[in-house]
Amino acid sequence: QVEEQINQRKPDFDAYIDPQKKKADAIIEVLPTELEKDNKKQLKVNYVQVKGVENFEPSTLFDAGSDIEWIPNKEKLSFSKPGLKLFQKQTEWFGKPAQVIGMDGNFDKLAELVYVEKAFSETGSKFFGEVTQKMVEYDGQPGSSDGTGLFQTICSLKVREIYEKISKVKVPADEKVAA
Repeated sequence: QVEEQINQRKPDFDAYIDPQKKKADAIIEVLPTELEKDNKKQLKVNYVQVKGVENFEPSTLFDAGSDIEWIPNKEKLSFSKPGLKLFQKQTEWFGKPAQVIGMDGNFDKLAELVYVEKAFSETGSKFFGEVTQKMVEYDGQPGSSDGTGLFQTICSLKVREIYEKISKVKVPADEKVAA
């Protein structure tokens, strides 16, 4: 049923949405998992970030400019089969240099996400633990345990960061979680 609805909307997507991608400086791609063939429940999510954009520094996994694949320590981050992988790669996005950070799979306990948050930099967060705090606030919602929620959260914090730089207005952040 979902696939049928997607196929019905494909002509509009191809005509109006897809052409806009080349103008985007950041985009979240939602793809089928590569961890297990024919698994339709898990997702692979890419957060594509164009480099060299004014007032925007791409978010990074471990080391800017590196290509990395990381399977987190299962004793520090609970995840079920088929597994969980985070990654970063350098690429081009419609002819522009870009950095992709991504996640394939789901995590089981949102509070443990703080372990993964330590591996990221340039997230737009105002304090360590803010990404995890925002994710915990949406526990149980679609995407709250996979890369869609994680990268939407990071992207929203980056939008706040850009807004503050351009407007010179500070947006308060309420620290609730002791990380």
